Amino acid sequence: MYIALGIMFAGMLVGRLLRGHVAAGIVRRLIMAAILLLLFLLGAAIGANEDLIRRLPDLGWQSLALMFFCVGGSIACAVAIRRFLKIR
Repeated sequence: MYIALGIMFAGMLVGRLLRGHVAAGIVRRLIMAAILLLLFLLGAAIGANEDLIRRLPDLGWQSLALMFFCVGGSIACAVAIRRFLKIR
């Protein structure tokens, strides 16, 4: 856990140093590509889990409702934070 926090703080320091440089735009694109790759790999790992796929019909509407409430709550919090911080 300390390693992950150390890496995060090192990244924050590098981001602070790169602020306003051309490399910041490149880093932003690389981050987006990494996030999309991680989401794809997460989906592939879930799809490869035979036990989870087999039990998917049993999970039913409760898991679907939980997913929608989680996504909706995340969106609502993001909108509230943007309004609070007055970010466009």
